[in-house]
Amino acid sequence: KMSHHENTAIRNEAAGAIGNLKSRGVEGTVERIIELMEDENDDVRKTAYKNAGYLADDRVVEPIAKALMDPDQVDFHGPCMDSLTKLWLDFPNHENTSEKAYRATIDYLKYTPRSKDVPSFSAISQVHSSKSEGEKFDAWKQKATYYKPNEIVEPMFEILKDPEIGWIAGTTAVKVVKKYGTQEQFNSLRSIIEGSGNPDQNHILEVYDEEAEE
Repeated sequence: KMSHHENTAIRNEAAGAIGNLKSRGVEGTVERIIELMEDENDDVRKTAYKNAGYLADDRVVEPIAKALMDPDQVDFHGPCMDSLTKLWLDFPNHENTSEKAYRATIDYLKYTPRSKDVPSFSAISQVHSSKSEGEKFDAWKQKATYYKPNEIVEPMFEILKDPEIGWIAGTTAVKVVKKYGTQEQFNSLRSIIEGSGNPDQNHILEVYDEEAEE
């Protein structure tokens, strides 16, 4: 009932409560969170997109992917990617293994045409911040047979070659290669950035040099 309330603040609270670990498996939650992705209020929509991944149900992937493939909905791309990474990478627990969500993530990272807004730096940041190390991650990799770091790294090269991308997206792409790629792949980025023709390439190179020093 709260999720249908006329007050947007109440609907927003309801979206957060529905998209919650404790709501996983509860009848009607998946259907309602998908409906809330189309709410008239942007804050409610963002909460629905951001929290849907907690339900660990592949039915939320299609409407999330639809928003990600729409450049006019770029404001929602970060929250959308937040849910996708919960579904296939599930930091820090590393229990979920949704290949469908993984494929939707790769499709977004390959999306063209790019612009100052697309891909959203906040969406790339979700991919960067969700990977970890340790026993849980190692055990997860044994189950997540779809996971191939190169599939994440390769789109970063194309992003960095594109002169149209925003500099924050570019610097975040550098960090993704550092985290997911090999040292050889990371070392090759300098020449790519220098040859990109991006007007903000100096900013991107500064971050590259910082990452190289760590």
